[in-house]
Amino acid sequence: MGGNRSFKCYHAVMEEALGSWRQDGRVSLWRYRKARKMHDGWHFSADEEACVCLIKLLDILCGATEPAYRTLSVTHPQKVGADRIFGDHDLQLEVPAKLRLGNDLDGTGSIGLSNDVFVMPLRPVDISNLSEAVRDVSVDHADFGLSFGTSDTLVRFWWWPKKR
Repeated sequence: MGGNRSFKCYHAVMEEALGSWRQDGRVSLWRYRKARKMHDGWHFSADEEACVCLIKLLDILCGATEPAYRTLSVTHPQKVGADRIFGDHDLQLEVPAKLRLGNDLDGTGSIGLSNDVFVMPLRPVDISNLSEAVRDVSVDHADFGLSFGTSDTLVRFWWWPKKR
């Protein structure tokens, strides 16, 4: 009986942590239309405040024993120059309005764009990899790509533009 009570208590704490989580900072996510091979996939950048906030969210999702997610606002990369980190270009962008991060407990979720929301159901290994990538972005260690989920969706990580 005591084990069931501690599970309920843990579940309530996780629900409270998820329910009280709020986005801080700015996250940019985009892809280039008709991109050359070197620019294919999705691109991600976040300011320092958002990185701290995202790491907390990923910790919550990692510990959740039930399906859980949060939806974040996305800052258009052109507003902060995130899409021009590697230089000027004339490429058109596709930018979702929102980013939805969630745990994918059974590993069957599909990562991709759905109704102007970039949905990322993350397996435990994906949560760990994304958390490490966000930590790297927070200290300006970027310019790398990772695949997430069973669809091998590539996300490239970039440092946040200086003085933005």
